Amino acid sequence: MAAMRYLHIFIFFFRELGASSSYSCDVKLLLEKVKLSLQSTSENLLLSSWNSSVPVCQWRGVKWVFSDGSPLHCTDLSSPQWTNFSLFNDSTLHLLSLGD
Repeated sequence: MAAMRYLHIFIFFFRELGASSSYSCDVKLLLEKVKLSLQSTSENLLLSSWNSSVPVCQWRGVKWVFSDGSPLHCTDLSSPQWTNFSLFNDSTLHLLSLGD
């Protein structure tokens, strides 16, 4: 996907814009800015998982860390994080990477 190559530019740009607003959380940044920038007319299965009705551990292609640098472990389907909807509003959760 060609748009994914330029994703780091979008993230930097929108992080800088959002730093002083109430929407500085990386989750909201992905939903409100980056996802909209990457969408096209065709359905994208990666982007379709990025929404507030899906726990962040189930978002495809996204890896998360907490402010202290510890990773959010999303690989174990039986872990409580896999179905945790409250992580969406956790201000200590940050985007680590996008991709596979």
